[in-house]
Amino acid sequence: MFHLAPYTDSDLAALLDLWERALPLDAISREEFETRVLLDANREPESLTLARETPGGPPVGFILRLILRQPIERTGFLENRGFITAFGVLPEARGRGAGAALLEDTERFFRERKRKEIALAPYTPNYFV
Repeated sequence: MFHLAPYTDSDLAALLDLWERALPLDAISREEFETRVLLDANREPESLTLARETPGGPPVGFILRLILRQPIERTGFLENRGFITAFGVLPEARGRGAGAALLEDTERFFRERKRKEIALAPYTPNYFV
């Protein structure tokens, strides 16, 4: 069983290390993270969630999920759609349920916000490749 909790500022160094190890071709600098994640107008406290094997332990996985709180030009709010813009689990933690726990929690997150579609990565304001 994994313990899921929203990102806090004290998680910054551990999350950046996790991101680099889980997604080595898509590592992100602190400045990029602050600009593209923390300052994103569509982010809410629960948007970025971390998975830990023990409460207070180091994170082994993360997911960044968003709904549009600010409209996209010519597209609007896309009221039915939620976005998963980044998702990663440490290689050594894969296959043990962290990713599944994060995805299950993401389904709950979107269901509570009345979203019926989940889009992977096509988030125009701050997408990751």
